[in-house]
Amino acid sequence: MTKIKEFLAKKGVGFYIMLGAVLFAFMGVIAYSVSESSATGRGVSPLIVVMLVLAIVAGLAFCWKDFLGFGPIVLSILLSIALGAFIYTKFNDFTYVYYGVGTDGQDAKLSAALLSSTIFFAVMWLAAIASAFVKSEKTGANKEAKK
Repeated sequence: MTKIKEFLAKKGVGFYIMLGAVLFAFMGVIAYSVSESSATGRGVSPLIVVMLVLAIVAGLAFCWKDFLGFGPIVLSILLSIALGAFIYTKFNDFTYVYYGVGTDGQDAKLSAALLSSTIFFAVMWLAAIASAFVKSEKTGANKEAKK
């Protein structure tokens, strides 16, 4: 228990923001997989799932040990690729909702699955970008001030 306390005592705000981005990426991959397999019948894009899984693994690795301070940048790049692929695959769904054009003469509605996936993707991306601008390790002066 003391090792965990010591580990968390060294971490700054950026660590918790990056951990939040990883958590939202995990929830995003689940929401995306469930919504794509059940709602549209088109199937899941392998690129999005691979990028999210790589981002989760890299984010957890960089939360444990940030090599040269590039962890948040690598996480942001992976999540940016996943977000871009998500927007690319969902462009038709967004335009149908925007213009109110549906299939079979019905109005297009924003489904809860599409909305939740979009929110998870946006929050994880914003958190990853924000973590790049905040230190994830406390410096010596900050450690002494906290004691």
